[in-house]
Amino acid sequence: MKIYADFAQIEQDESIKAGWNLTNNILVRPLINLFNGEHGALDWRKLITQTAQDKSRAGSVRQVILDSVEHFRSINGEALLTINGERVVKPSHILAQYTVNK
Repeated sequence: MKIYADFAQIEQDESIKAGWNLTNNILVRPLINLFNGEHGALDWRKLITQTAQDKSRAGSVRQVILDSVEHFRSINGEALLTINGERVVKPSHILAQYTVNK
C-alpha cells in the first residue's frame, strides 16, 4: 500500500507540473474495492472516498491513502495482515470461534 501511495503522489505531482491535475478521487479509485468481502469493507469504501474528496487534502494523495489505511487498521486489522507480501488467511474454523467468543 505504501508503494502505491508513493507512486500515486509522484504521478499527482508530475501532473500538476504538466499543467493538468490528477485528483485524489482518480488516484484512490483502484483501492476502493480492495477489501471487498472483508468485515468493514463498506466502512473502507466510505472512508477512502470521503477522505479523497476533502478539499483540504487536495494534492496530498499519499497522506490520504496512508491515513485511510491506518484508520481501517482499527476497524479490521486482520485484513491488512501479510507475511512476505502474502496475505494471511485464517482457517474458517478459527474465524468461527472468534465470532462466537466475541
